[in-house]
Amino acid sequence: MKIVKKQSDFLKFEEVEVREATVGDLIQAERVAGKADGIAFVAALLSQVALFDGNKLPPEELHRLSAADMTALGNAAAPTEVVGAMQS
Repeated sequence: MKIVKKQSDFLKFEEVEVREATVGDLIQAERVAGKADGIAFVAALLSQVALFDGNKLPPEELHRLSAADMTALGNAAAPTEVVGAMQS
């Protein structure tokens, strides 16, 4: 079997500024995502605590990040225990 890996059209940024999430940020992300874990939760959290090339982005837009970038940014924003469910 031949497997051909093609590059996806990921969102890319020059600089992403991430501040550490507060408990309030985590609660708001849970409200937006409808749950306290998973990729939707991390996207909702990042939409609150990160600036992408100086701009806030809605969670839906962040779904176009690469999985590796989403994981790294999620870990920068909150402890691994909070975003760990996304990685399993």
